[in-house]
Amino acid sequence: MPANDEPLATLLRAFNLGTMARILPEALTQAEQQNWSHRELLLHLCESEAQERGARLTERLLKASGLPEGKTLAPLDEAALPERVRRQLPSLLARDFVERNENILAFGRPGRGKSHFLAALGREFANFFPRSIPPLPLRGSPAGAGSNPRGKK
Repeated sequence: MPANDEPLATLLRAFNLGTMARILPEALTQAEQQNWSHRELLLHLCESEAQERGARLTERLLKASGLPEGKTLAPLDEAALPERVRRQLPSLLARDFVERNENILAFGRPGRGKSHFLAALGREFANFFPRSIPPLPLRGSPAGAGSNPRGKK
């Protein structure tokens, strides 16, 4: 990084924009080579920061969820599932029930893969519903009013 860019990287780190600070030299070089405008450079830096923050947040939420690591949909043998479940599988994977705030209930005999399937579904959905940008507070209510997501006082 050229010496004149060091104060900018230091400020970015001070504002907790570590990804921007890390990719700044390469982004500046790319911007010069491709004749990016200031707006394009800033957009690239902001998108990179948001993407990395979203990935870290998803990772933290998955860790906090307690979902088992190895449970994925990849080894799912659809042929082994009962016909009734196979018919419902596409609608579950379409994620519509999440947007409608509906629950899933899994019934069956022990050892049939209910927990595996639901854990894998949870992991799949964690990657599909990114949370890189925090939700804005409702109009007329102060940010965070009445909510305490971590249970701290």
